[in-house]
Amino acid sequence: GALRVVEGGFQSDRKYRLTPLGYHCSKLPMDAKIAKMLIIGCILGVLDNALIIAASLSCTKSCFISGKQLDPAAIEARDSLIENGFGGRDWVGGTVKSDLLAVIAVYRAWKNVERNEKKERLFCRSNALNHVGLREINTLRNQFRDLVIDAGLVSSKDDGLSDCNIAKEDA
Repeated sequence: GALRVVEGGFQSDRKYRLTPLGYHCSKLPMDAKIAKMLIIGCILGVLDNALIIAASLSCTKSCFISGKQLDPAAIEARDSLIENGFGGRDWVGGTVKSDLLAVIAVYRAWKNVERNEKKERLFCRSNALNHVGLREINTLRNQFRDLVIDAGLVSSKDDGLSDCNIAKEDA
């Protein structure tokens, strides 16, 4: 949806023009699908969630640790974070959540931990989470946020991005 054909019938003779979506995507130096997700996130008022998802999809590492030797209590704690996170137990979407909703839930819980390397690592170990993966998501999220601001899609530089997060809550 970023381009439209303006003239020419054969593929080699076609001329294209950017659509409004394409114009805004061109202002964001990233994969077009990620750019489109962030633009739609702004429009729908869920930019913060879109930033977290975009960052997690762009990361080289998962924020989840898997394996047979994991502490069952840590896995249970992680499952509880996910179940009670994004939307909670009474969320209309149910308690079974997709991988991306799970990422939002654990990222938010991790962000609520006091910004202290030792406490972050302990939180990750206790919840079967990858500390390096979460830090990478956080770094990319902040970079994407700055790019959205620089492109003029949001007007404020506060981390709340209030003008594009009217529907941030998990309803």
